[in-house]
Amino acid sequence: MTKIRSISLILVALMMLSMLAACQPAGNVIPNVSDSDGTPAPEETPEPIKDPLSLTSGNKCKYTVVRPENCSDSVKDLAVSVRNAISEHIGGFVSIKEDFLVGNSKPEQYEILIGQTNREESVEALAGLKYNDYCISIEGDKLVVNAYNDEKLTEAVNKLIELINGSEGDILFTSEDQVFFKAEYEMDEIKIGDVSLKGYSIVISSSAPHVIKTYAANLQRCIAELCGEYMPIKTDLAEETEKELILGRTKREASQNTGVEELGKYGYVVCIKGSKVVLTATDNGFAFMKLMEHVTDGIEGAELLEGSATLELSETPILTSFCITDAHNHLAMLEPPYYLRGNLLLAIDTMLATTGQVDVVVVGGDHITGYPSSTESGCLPYEYFVGYRKYTMETIGKLAKGGKVIYTAGNHDYSVGEAATDGPGINGSYNSFDFYFGEDSMKDGMGELPEEDMFVKIGEHTGEKYLMCYYYEVNGIGFAGLAPDPDLIWSKQGQGFSEESLDWLEKKLDEEDPTGDKVIFVNCHYPIDNRYYSEEKGMYLHHSNYCENALEPVFIGHRNLFQLFGHWESWMSDYTVKNVLHYDTKGNLIEIEGDETDSDDLNLTLSKRGYNAVYMGHIRPMYADYKDWFEKSDALWGDGGTGKWQHFPSTGTPKVGQCMYIEVFEDRVVFTMKNFGTIEGFSTDDLIVPYTVYLYK
Repeated sequence: MTKIRSISLILVALMMLSMLAACQPAGNVIPNVSDSDGTPAPEETPEPIKDPLSLTSGNKCKYTVVRPENCSDSVKDLAVSVRNAISEHIGGFVSIKEDFLVGNSKPEQYEILIGQTNREESVEALAGLKYNDYCISIEGDKLVVNAYNDEKLTEAVNKLIELINGSEGDILFTSEDQVFFKAEYEMDEIKIGDVSLKGYSIVISSSAPHVIKTYAANLQRCIAELCGEYMPIKTDLAEETEKELILGRTKREASQNTGVEELGKYGYVVCIKGSKVVLTATDNGFAFMKLMEHVTDGIEGAELLEGSATLELSETPILTSFCITDAHNHLAMLEPPYYLRGNLLLAIDTMLATTGQVDVVVVGGDHITGYPSSTESGCLPYEYFVGYRKYTMETIGKLAKGGKVIYTAGNHDYSVGEAATDGPGINGSYNSFDFYFGEDSMKDGMGELPEEDMFVKIGEHTGEKYLMCYYYEVNGIGFAGLAPDPDLIWSKQGQGFSEESLDWLEKKLDEEDPTGDKVIFVNCHYPIDNRYYSEEKGMYLHHSNYCENALEPVFIGHRNLFQLFGHWESWMSDYTVKNVLHYDTKGNLIEIEGDETDSDDLNLTLSKRGYNAVYMGHIRPMYADYKDWFEKSDALWGDGGTGKWQHFPSTGTPKVGQCMYIEVFEDRVVFTMKNFGTIEGFSTDDLIVPYTVYLYK
C-alpha cells in the first residue's frame, strides 16, 4: 500500500514539472538538442540572472575602486586606470583605496575589486579560475575583476574599460556584461610518477634561501602555464595537509631520509612518500639547478618519474681565454727595436708551456702610454706606431689559436697620436689605438666585423676612424668591446663613454642575449666599482660614480655577463674570488667575505645575480709604494713624466704582474688569477685558488 502511494506521488510530481516547463518563456528554455551525428549535446547551466549594478548616477560614482594592499606596480596602475576611466566618463570624482581593514571594520557595500584583494568575493571568483583565465563578474553589490597573473588581469581591466567607455549616460553593469575567459592549456593535469598534482601546494622551509624561493616560484609558474593548476606556496610552519609537493629540506617528515646525502656533492632525488611528492638536492646550488631543469623538462614532456642522480661536472672547457691589461708600454718602448714588458713576455711563455694556446686573448686597455703629464699628449711618429702594432700582434698572437686577440682602448691609449705630425689624421695626428682598421690588426685573427656588429665614429680632433664597440663570437661565447670616446678624453687621462656607444652596446646585448643567460664577456677598461684602498682609513673608497651610472643600465639583467676590466693598477690579490665582483638585480655590489671558491658559497646560482665584473689583473704596478717592484738594471729604465708622475719608473720592467685565466664550461666559468715574476710574497709558481661561477639558465 505504501509503495503504490509513493509511486503515484512521483508520477504526479513529474506531470506538474512537465506542465511548468511548457509554460516557461522561450528565452529561458535550454533544449536538449543533438549534434549533427545524433549525439545528445551536454546541457549547460545558465549563469544566474543578477540585478544590474548601477555604478554611477549623473556625475557621481557611489562605487570605490579597491586594490590589494600588497601588489605589483602593474596592479596599482590597473586600479588607477579603472578609476580614471570612470572619472573621465562622468566628469566627477571617483574614490580609490587599498583593501586594508582596520580592526573589526567591514568592507563598503559598493566596491569594484581589482585583483586578488582580501574580499570574500575576490577569493571566490579566483577559486573558479585557472592560471591564464580571468573574470569580470557581479558578486552581490560588488563588481569583481580578477586573475592569477598580472598579464591576464590587464586583459580583464582593458575589457572593463572598453565597457565603461562604450556606456551612454550612467554606467550600468548587467549579467550580460560579465566576462568569464577560459584559456586553453597543453595538459589537463601534471603528474609526477602516478601522482596527479591537482589540489597540491608547494612547501619550502621557513628558512629557505632566496634561491629555493625562486625555484618554487618558477615551478609554480611552469605548472600553471602548462595545465592552469595554480599551486600555492607555503612554508613548513603552515598546517600540514595530505597533498604537498615538498621542495628541499623542510621540517616535514617526508623530506627526511631521502638518500640524497649519499649522492656526493652534486646529486638530487625525486621521490613519492605516501601522498607527498619530494624534490630535493645536495647542499649545492648547482645540484638544485640541475634538479629543477630535470623536473621542468620531465613535466613538460609528461615523463617525470621517481629516481635520483649523481651529477658530474663537464670536464672539457668549450673555451679558454687569457687576459692582459695595463701593460703601459711607454714611449721609450715604442721605438725600434720594440719592447713589451718583460713580465708580459714571461706570462706568454709560461702559459704556452703550461696550458698551451688559448682560444682568445683579451687585451684590456692602457696597453700603451704616452702622456708627458696628466694634461699633455705624447707624440710618437706614425711609422713607429705601425711597426709597434705589428710587433704586438705577432708577440701576443702566439698565445692565441689562429691569432685571435681582441683589443679595447683605455684612458691612456689614444695619447701617443694626439700630438703627432706625420699621421694620416688632421694636422698629422692619428688614432693610436687603431688595432682594427690598419694592417696587422685584430681582424686578421678575429675576422672582419659585419656592419651590424660594430659601432664606428670619426674623431673630431683627428678625423680618424675609432672602433667604439664591437661584438664577436668564439666557440659560441660572446665577446663585446667598449672603448672610451676619444673626444671626451682628449689630452687628459679621463673617463667618458659616448651615449651613442652605450646605446649601441645595450641594444646589441639585448639582441644577442634576450633571455639573460648567454655567456658574454665585455672588454671594457674601466671598473664599474671604481674604488681604491685607503691604508689610512682601512677601507675601500669610491672616487667616481661615473662608470656605475653609465654601465650598469647596459649590463643589468644579463646574469651570465662578465665585464672584464683593468685600471686598478695598484691592487694585487692572492685570492681569485676577490677579483670577481657580483652585482644583484638592483645593481648593488654583493660583498664577499672570506675565501670562497664558488658562487654557491654566495647563494648566487639564480636570479639574485644581475651581472658580473672581473678584474683582469695588471702588468705594470703603479705609484711610489711599488717602486721596488721594478728591475733596477733594466735597460729601459726611464723618466715617468713630469711633476707627480716622475716617481715611478714607467719604462722599467716590473718584477711581477698578474693576469686572469678563464675557462668556460657548459655549466660554469672558472677564473684563475696567475702571477708572473718573483718578489717577496709573489711568484710565478704560486697557485692561486680558482673561483667558479655556475651559469644561470
